[in-house]
Amino acid sequence: MTAIVGVLNKHAIAIAADSAATINGALGRKVLNQATKIVTLSKFHPVAVMIYSSSSFLGTPWDVIVKLYRDRLGDNDFDSVSGYISDFIQFLTDNHFFSSDELQKKYLRFQLFKFYQEIESRAITQIGGEVTDSSKSYLFKTIKDRLNALKVFYEQHHQCEGLASYTFERFQEYCTDIFKDLYEYIIDKTGAPEELFDLTKHVFYLLLKSSKNIVGYTGLVFVGYGKEEIFPSLMPINIAIAFDGVLRYYYDHQSEAIISESNSAAICPFAQTDVMETILTGIDPSVKNFISELFFKSLKAYSGLVSN
Repeated sequence: MTAIVGVLNKHAIAIAADSAATINGALGRKVLNQATKIVTLSKFHPVAVMIYSSSSFLGTPWDVIVKLYRDRLGDNDFDSVSGYISDFIQFLTDNHFFSSDELQKKYLRFQLFKFYQEIESRAITQIGGEVTDSSKSYLFKTIKDRLNALKVFYEQHHQCEGLASYTFERFQEYCTDIFKDLYEYIIDKTGAPEELFDLTKHVFYLLLKSSKNIVGYTGLVFVGYGKEEIFPSLMPINIAIAFDGVLRYYYDHQSEAIISESNSAAICPFAQTDVMETILTGIDPSVKNFISELFFKSLKAYSGLVSN
């Protein structure tokens, strides 16, 4: 469980987080009650970062990375909170994302196979839960249709800033060994047509380029004041993996809050927000969604009765 919140107005910004963290392992789940989710970004200036979702980046804890950045930053500052974010991303890049090339490829391979296997599993369920020689062609068609639908979705989705200039040709060259394993899994193991393999590669590339959250992502919420800012700002970014010298990250502009003449206050919850939304809106989100769905279903049914 994670719940963090930032409360801003023209006078100050207050931030808070719970201390519970859940670790999933082979023997089950374990809850730690002393997780670090708020870390100061500078010892000299009012800037901090809140952490939610995954607590580590390619195996390195985020609080360790942030403390290393703080030591390197020293008493330097930036005109805005966004300046700190840009410098922090450059810090990750300069330090090779605190991981080896082998580890980066391992994480990327995991994401690729998880992506395809989830599509394959849903397709098997859709055709009846059993794959036979006679149903294989229908299975491959179902997978292909799903991949084409995702292709359209990811192409229309907002693109990651971190992979804006990253080309598919460069991605193919970097993933030569990974794609060899994928070819063996898709073609040699199941006998699927080669076009399915090519489509999977391209759609996975589009997923990485899009700002769609993937397994193991981390939300970093930067809060505080830049040197030239008289009002506070809250700017979240989502970071997932790094590979081939690039970092997959994007700004969560819909959740940011910048106090100004036109915006005098904001309350910004992240992660598990149901309790905070209940306090802010006066109704539990699940109840609100249920009522909305029930209303539209009733309205549709009533319209049908009237027309009949």
